[in-house]
Amino acid sequence: MLNIDYLKSKLDNDLPSIIQQGESSRLEFKSSLRWDMAESRINRVLENVILKTLAGFLNSPVGGTLLISVADNGDIIGLEKDYLTLKKPGQDGFEQSLMTAISNRHSAPLFIIL
Repeated sequence: MLNIDYLKSKLDNDLPSIIQQGESSRLEFKSSLRWDMAESRINRVLENVILKTLAGFLNSPVGGTLLISVADNGDIIGLEKDYLTLKKPGQDGFEQSLMTAISNRHSAPLFIIL
């Protein structure tokens, strides 16, 4: 089994080249977990979009990579707007919120690198 720290370092090193490849059946970009960029407000429906994408990757024989805070055109947006919508603003709160949403929706164990 591969070491999570190793996988995370590979992702960090290769992130620009991964994004440059663009979206595909194994790579999906989402701008935000819950902040609606077009309407400048919280939109909880976006969480469901994230969860459906993860479910699709889980049901795929090859899996996939989901990058949150990347626009469809590959621009990195950042998570600051999402952070401000959380009870515990910041990276820890975001990770907790995402993991809670996933565990509430999916019963299968997931391998996630945050």
